[in-house]
Amino acid sequence: MNVNFQKYFVKYEDSTISDSVASSELTGNREEGPLDELDSFDEKTDEIPVVAPNSSSTDLKSYYLLYFMLFISCFFSNGFLTAIATYVSMPYGSQAYHTSVILQTLANPIACIIALFRPLSSERGIILSVGISLVLAGYQLFLALGSPCPVFVDTTLGSTLMILSNTLYMFFVTLAKVSFADVLRNKATSRHLLWYGSITQIGSFCGAVVCYPLVNNLQIFQPRYDCQPCPA
Repeated sequence: MNVNFQKYFVKYEDSTISDSVASSELTGNREEGPLDELDSFDEKTDEIPVVAPNSSSTDLKSYYLLYFMLFISCFFSNGFLTAIATYVSMPYGSQAYHTSVILQTLANPIACIIALFRPLSSERGIILSVGISLVLAGYQLFLALGSPCPVFVDTTLGSTLMILSNTLYMFFVTLAKVSFADVLRNKATSRHLLWYGSITQIGSFCGAVVCYPLVNNLQIFQPRYDCQPCPA
C-alpha cells in the first residue's frame, strides 16, 4: 500500500508541476502578446513612407501674378468701364449703343460655356487673355476720352470697331476669370478661392470709386447729345 501511495503521489506532483508550467506559459503569452503586437505595429508605422503634400497646398505666392491680373480685370470690367459705357458707345448713335449692349450680354455666357469645356489651363494662356482684354479696354478708354466726337464718329467703321471692342473685351475678360477660377478649384485650396472672391470684389469697388470723381466732379468725359454735330 505504501508503495502504491508513493507512486500515486509522485504522479500527482508531476501533473501539478506540468499544469503550473503550462499555466505560467499561457500567462506569459497573454502578457507578452499585445506588447509584441504593439512593437511590431510601431516598427511597421516607422516604415510607412510620408505622403508628399498635395499640389493643392501650393502657397499663395505662386498665384500673385494671376491675382493681380484678376484685380485689374475686375477694376475695369465691373467698375471703371461700366461707369463710362455711355461715353464709349452713345457718340456712335443709339442703334450702335443698343447693339453693343446686346452683344456684350451674349459674350459673357458664351465665354463661360467655352471655359466650361475648354478652359485656359496654363498661366500663360490666362495672362494672354487678360492682356488682350486690357488692350481692348484701352481702346474703349480712348473713345470715352474723345467723346463727344471720338475717332471715326458717324461712320460705319467707327461703330463697328466700337461694337467689336466692347464685345471682344467682355469675351476675353470673362474667359480669363472663369479659367483662373477653374485652375484654383482643381489645383488649389478653398483658401485660394476665398482670395479669388475677395479680390474680385475689391477690384470692382476700386474701379467704381476711382471713376466716380472723374465722371461727376472733374467731368473729364463729355456726353454727346442727340443731333449734336461733330466737325468733319
